[in-house]
Amino acid sequence: MKFKTPFIDEGLSVAVEILSGVMAGANFSTKIRKWTPTDINQRANLGQLFAAIDPCYFAPNFKANLADLSSRLRKCQPIDPKKPVLVPGDMEAAAMKTVDEAGGIKYLPDQLKACEELARRLKR
Repeated sequence: MKFKTPFIDEGLSVAVEILSGVMAGANFSTKIRKWTPTDINQRANLGQLFAAIDPCYFAPNFKANLADLSSRLRKCQPIDPKKPVLVPGDMEAAAMKTVDEAGGIKYLPDQLKACEELARRLKR
């Protein structure tokens, strides 16, 4: 059984809808067109919200607290013991480590050939 705190998710959804739709002068809620073949020629008029927030301004201990939370989450028992619990950024960090250990990004011969051909066509 899944327990859900009432209104938390809904409140966040409404806040995003207000900031990205209503305040942007764009369509919102059910006013956004459907993504079906019959509606494809209608203007979507979707609003966008981009926010740059420095969490340290609101919580001076943010970095330490985030590291603590991440550590606690990683220690949770995974559903599949072969797949540990990951937090955002873990997969990217593993990919960066692989690239660093390999000495760079490894390209397949076909990829390099395609790039060389494109460079010749563009005369670069």
